Amino acid sequence: MSKSYSFSWGDYRPHILHILKLGYPILVGQLGVMLIVLTDVVMVGHFSSLALAASALGNGIFYGVLFALNGFTFGLKPPVAEADAQNKPERVADLLAHGLLFFSGLCLITLLFFKVFVSNLEYILFMQPPDVIAEAKPYMMWLAWSCVPHIMYHCLEQFVEGLSRTKISMVANVIGNVVHFALNYLLIFGHWGFPELGLVGAGVSTLVSRFVIFLTFLLYIVWDKDLSIYVGIIRKSFRLDTSYFKLLLSLGLPIALQMFFEVTAFTACMLMSGNIGKIELAAHQIVLNISILTYLVAASFGQSSTIVLARLAAQSQTVHQAGRIALAWVLFLMLVFGVLIMVFKTWVPLLYLSTDDPNFETIRLMAAGLMFIVALYQIADGAQVLLMGILRGLQDVRMPTYLVLFAYWVIGIPSAYVFAFVLNGGIEGVWWGLCLGLFVSALLLVMRAEKLYRKRGL
Repeated sequence: MSKSYSFSWGDYRPHILHILKLGYPILVGQLGVMLIVLTDVVMVGHFSSLALAASALGNGIFYGVLFALNGFTFGLKPPVAEADAQNKPERVADLLAHGLLFFSGLCLITLLFFKVFVSNLEYILFMQPPDVIAEAKPYMMWLAWSCVPHIMYHCLEQFVEGLSRTKISMVANVIGNVVHFALNYLLIFGHWGFPELGLVGAGVSTLVSRFVIFLTFLLYIVWDKDLSIYVGIIRKSFRLDTSYFKLLLSLGLPIALQMFFEVTAFTACMLMSGNIGKIELAAHQIVLNISILTYLVAASFGQSSTIVLARLAAQSQTVHQAGRIALAWVLFLMLVFGVLIMVFKTWVPLLYLSTDDPNFETIRLMAAGLMFIVALYQIADGAQVLLMGILRGLQDVRMPTYLVLFAYWVIGIPSAYVFAFVLNGGIEGVWWGLCLGLFVSALLLVMRAEKLYRKRGL
């Protein structure tokens, strides 16, 4: 089950091949997760601009929490990859069992949090438009329930990816997205005799599709000949060991905080956009979706780099060449994405809006104007997420958390506020602040990675 990775100084091809081989199925799976959000946004945008603004509010808050929970599950992948590289199947099985228990408890806590939070949403977000809050509340509760199958699926995903089995995520997300698109069509617009639920219909279809993805993943692990071995080990010899919970917490909490600081920075910018107006909030949601799609490409190769570097480190092999090649590859991709965003900047907003909407032209032009900023920060965004994946592979999670906190919440968010409200830059000022935070994050993480390479002799 263990795979060997050997790299020579004179040949860069093995680095690219391993990272691409592991990364492209992760990418398809990640895009599948994002397509659930993207499909909701596109379809509710054609339902009404109010629903689009409410989805921006609901998604901005919900996914800030959900991505932090995803960060906890990322703490499972490096020790699984390390144990598999060292041919320790019993430890791999123990990590899976304790991971499932750990994340089940986390899901219950999250549900209780959202129940209280959504019930008091109009008091917590009192500066947001009241009609947007009223539209967002029921949608957010359906999303909250969907976090249970999503987090449990994510736990299983990190487990199998740690074993270098990345394709099942791709298959499960394709199935889930087919279900999600069909239910969105039926429930948002009320086709074929189904009720017209609008934004609530998007929430219901998200919940159902995430259960489908989780069950597909679970059945695959139980039925697969190689993976079912670990299920058998758990059944025969499972013993509760709190040291595994401590390990998952020590690795997962800093990663969760990294993602929380990053995503909530975007949430803060979403709230700033909402304070400016509903039109700005709708435009913000459009450009945010485009930036997330390109981010996920870099994040997928960041995750494959986590696997490769964790295995190399476990086998006491040199890792810095693989890390640098991965960074160069992602920088090239993000440069291409930046060019494409500029080429299609006036066309992309048409995907999200109905031409019958009275605010159509205003939102379209505003979103197109923001595309230049999104195109500019592609390189910094790709670099910082790739480097976080590399550092996780080396189980360096604490210092990057401090660096991300500084970049976003000391530099990025204050700058966004100053540019938007003090210097009257409006929504463009919000996005310039984000851009600055991303560049600072990328620079600090590059310095951290190079320092580790030298310090550890990697």
